[in-house]
Amino acid sequence: MRIFNIIGGRFVPADRNAEQENQKPLRDVILDQYQSSSWNAMNDDGKLQLLQDTENMLAEEHGRAPADIRPTSQDNVYGFCNSSSGIIAINLSNCENPYDALDTLVHEDNHIQQDYNFKNGTGYDAAKMGVMKSESSYYQDNGNSYDAQNLEMDSNNAAASYLIGEEARYENDPAYASYIEDRGEHYQNVVDLYDSNGEACREGTMEQLETTHDNNQYAKNPVSEEEYNAAKQSLDNGESPCLDETRDVNGQLSDMSERHGWNQGQAQDQNQGQDQNQGQDQEQAQDQDQSQAQNRYKDQSQAQNQDQDQSQNPYPGEERGISMDEAADEGSGWKPEEKPGIDMSDDRNETAAETADENRNNDENEVQENDEEEAQSEGIGF
Repeated sequence: MRIFNIIGGRFVPADRNAEQENQKPLRDVILDQYQSSSWNAMNDDGKLQLLQDTENMLAEEHGRAPADIRPTSQDNVYGFCNSSSGIIAINLSNCENPYDALDTLVHEDNHIQQDYNFKNGTGYDAAKMGVMKSESSYYQDNGNSYDAQNLEMDSNNAAASYLIGEEARYENDPAYASYIEDRGEHYQNVVDLYDSNGEACREGTMEQLETTHDNNQYAKNPVSEEEYNAAKQSLDNGESPCLDETRDVNGQLSDMSERHGWNQGQAQDQNQGQDQNQGQDQEQAQDQDQSQAQNRYKDQSQAQNQDQDQSQNPYPGEERGISMDEAADEGSGWKPEEKPGIDMSDDRNETAAETADENRNNDENEVQENDEEEAQSEGIGF
């Protein structure tokens, strides 16, 4: 087992002759640093290094190459990833709670793992593989449509389960209690959504599956006959592949909050709110806040990306294969009232790559414009 010490904010191999009781396994060294007392003492570079060390550990456990952790300053975004370029971006400003940062990292790491599983035929049974592959070509990033996707439920479950598993390590940290309460609210919203509109959710998923199957040659992740048949049977039986696990995680979050008494303050606030006469403007503001909270990981709107100044590039002058705008894909951009569709442009990615090559030697303004166009033409973003 490799043993590390922390020296000058970096993980350094420990002296093999040191006393064993004064050493920690690497996993403990890393995860202990997310406790508020340690996280709050770090500068941004230290936090990014910790997140990179965590990603290295997760990727090694999964048997694949780690993603490159980068900062992003995009508003209303916790993080995003681009699996083809191996990038995970984290907004540290929105992750003042260290457990939001860890959750975001595990969530985005799981999205990269999803694509790895799709390409290698590992990790999921045929029904789940078929549904999530079809969703990857139909990715939606708006409101309930975003939350109801099995792609998102799977990554939310991976992150929340990881943090739940560290209860003994973090239970005395108030920031952990706040994280558990926040996640509990989100999970209850998703469960309520399926309880009230589960049939509509599955009908939308079935339409995605059918269209992907019928147009496999254009799909980002083609669905095999075995996967199609298993997914179709599951949906016909009224099942959603990731819903049972989502309900289970919701129950674990609720049980933990109740066991520690973390939900008492929330219940008191709700009771006080029921006794107050709240105006329509306040209700609308709360709805907007809830919508932002439900879409923790989705990218900004096209207008926000266009307004982002080149000076915000966290790596000025560095030779990179992809810009941050390219990494921050906008997804399908469908509105809730629109009927899902699929981009049938089989040369979509080739065209984007050719455009990038042709303009590589242009001045900075031209490069920035091309990066934004490529980001808008991509088919999916987490």
